[in-house]
Amino acid sequence: IRDRHGGGGSPTTEEWNGTNWSTSTNASLSYGQYDAQMIGTQNDTVKGVGAPQQANAAHYDGTSWSAINPYSNSATSRAGFGSANAAIYAGGCSPSPSGAEITISEEYNGLAWSQASQLGQGRAYGFRAGTQGSGMLSGGSKGHPGITVYANTEQYTTTALATVEIDGV
Repeated sequence: IRDRHGGGGSPTTEEWNGTNWSTSTNASLSYGQYDAQMIGTQNDTVKGVGAPQQANAAHYDGTSWSAINPYSNSATSRAGFGSANAAIYAGGCSPSPSGAEITISEEYNGLAWSQASQLGQGRAYGFRAGTQGSGMLSGGSKGHPGITVYANTEQYTTTALATVEIDGV
């Protein structure tokens, strides 16, 4: 599933069939959103934070989108990993005008979002992988006014968040 990026965002949903992207005619959101992160599979996805609807979250069941409980923190450019019923969103940027990177992490249990361990380094974007029980966030950047790129990796477990050194990264 991908969210079409365009100016203020687009409510269009596209699906990948292994060869091509196709527009899903019955799966549009009522609002446009860009810079959003998806967590899960094509038929069971949680749509993450993206401008301009930073606190909105939605679930896709392979056919249609439905609103779910909003995040406790408005941010954009967050990194997410896990599954649709056990997700993590971490870091990101505060809404404009500051655009400052944040350290907040939130867990989703399929019903509601709750704050979790904070990142050691606030960052936007970043590479992410793993499950809610054991995941990682690597790299990322600080946005405006200048771009700062981070090279560290943080590991998330159900009990703690720690910065780890990975050789060659």
